[in-house]
Amino acid sequence: MLYDFDLSLIERVLGMPPRQPEYRDSRPHLDFVTNIRVSATNLRPAIAAEFGADQPLAQWPRDRTAELAASRYSQDDWNFKR
Repeated sequence: MLYDFDLSLIERVLGMPPRQPEYRDSRPHLDFVTNIRVSATNLRPAIAAEFGADQPLAQWPRDRTAELAASRYSQDDWNFKR
């Protein structure tokens, strides 16, 4: 789900898929993606309601989150691999 996303980044960061369905016909990503047109005021509570997120999360895997951030998500080779 994209909301208020800079769509000009799509072509820069996503390569063309090596396999494509026939209907794609090598068309660019921007032919297939768009931002949803809804206000943040309406979007946030709708997502929270759908996921049953009506209470703050008291327990979450802090150690695993830190591990993944260090070993993957803060690493250029993870973020820029193709």
